Amino acid sequence: IIETGGSTPGGEEKPGEGNTVVMSNAYSSCTEGSVDAGTITFGDATITFEKNNGNNDPKYYWNKKESLRSVRMYAKNSMEMTATKNIAKVVINCAAPYQGTNYNGNDQMTTTAGTISKSDDKLSVTIDGINSKSFTLANEHTATSGGTQLRIVSMTITYAE
Repeated sequence: IIETGGSTPGGEEKPGEGNTVVMSNAYSSCTEGSVDAGTITFGDATITFEKNNGNNDPKYYWNKKESLRSVRMYAKNSMEMTATKNIAKVVINCAAPYQGTNYNGNDQMTTTAGTISKSDDKLSVTIDGINSKSFTLANEHTATSGGTQLRIVSMTITYAE
C-alpha cells in the first residue's frame, strides 16, 4: 500500500530535477503493475491527481520500457497543480503511441488558467499563459469512460519572471 500525503508516493523528498518531474522517479516504489496516482511534491510545485466523475481513478503504470511508464488520466480525471510562485507554462510529455493511438488526452480537455495546445507530433501537451499559482487540467470527455487517456511520462514547469 502506498500512502499519499505531504511527500511523494515513493517517499522521496524531491523526485524531480529543478522544474521537471519524471513519473517513474515520483513513483519509484512501484516496480510492477500499477498504483493509484495521488499527490506529488517536487521543487516549488505540488500536483494532485483526482478521479472526479470518471469511472476510473488516475493510476501510475510501471512498464519494462521506461519511456512508457506514466500516470494515466482517464475520462473526467483532473490534475491540480499549485506552486509557491506564478506558473507561466507546463509542458507534459506523453507516452509513445501504441497501436496507432496517441495518448495526449481528449479534445475536450479543459484548464482553469491558460490555453491548451498539442504538439504536431502528438507527443506533448502544453498549457501556456497560466500566470497563476494554481490551475486544474481536466481530461474532460462526453462520457465517464472511454475517450483518449492522457499518459504523462514527465512534465516541466516554467515559472513567471
